[in-house]
Amino acid sequence: MATVWISTTGLAITIFTDSIIDSMVNDITGYLSSQDYNGASYNFLNDVDYYCNEYLTSSDTNSTGNVGTDTNVVPVPTSYFDRVMDRVTSLPTYIGPLVIALIVTFIVNHNSKWKVTINSSTYERNGSFSLTKNQDIFVRENTTRTIIPKQPANTNNSSGSSTHDSSSGSTHGGGGGSF
Repeated sequence: MATVWISTTGLAITIFTDSIIDSMVNDITGYLSSQDYNGASYNFLNDVDYYCNEYLTSSDTNSTGNVGTDTNVVPVPTSYFDRVMDRVTSLPTYIGPLVIALIVTFIVNHNSKWKVTINSSTYERNGSFSLTKNQDIFVRENTTRTIIPKQPANTNNSSGSSTHDSSSGSTHGGGGGSF
């Protein structure tokens, strides 16, 4: 029997409550148990899109359909897909990496034009080097121990999601099930 688990952090803890995660897991476990991973992925992504859009439309929306105060208006994209496409089709997404790639290519090409590579193998005949004695000596050990304070395994926050703190200090939520 296999399991599926959904992990959340940040704003996703608020969007994907325990009951929503249970519903999403129930939606995909039938597909997973019949090894229809394409169907499971499709339904999972549809659920993510639906609940993200549901959150966007139900949260702090004023009369103009924008999030924020009337003096500081931020337009809300119509769906999660539209938000992703806005990022993918924006010009700065491609200009920054292109400039960095050109600079690195120029530096590497410029530095390697006039240098001759000389190392120890330049003066060594093939097969002329052989070790006569091998020895591995353990010199020292350095162990550092840090006590990580224990915290309760699950704490409920106001968003309706059970959460825990990871070893890095980040807060995570989530849930899962078997199929």
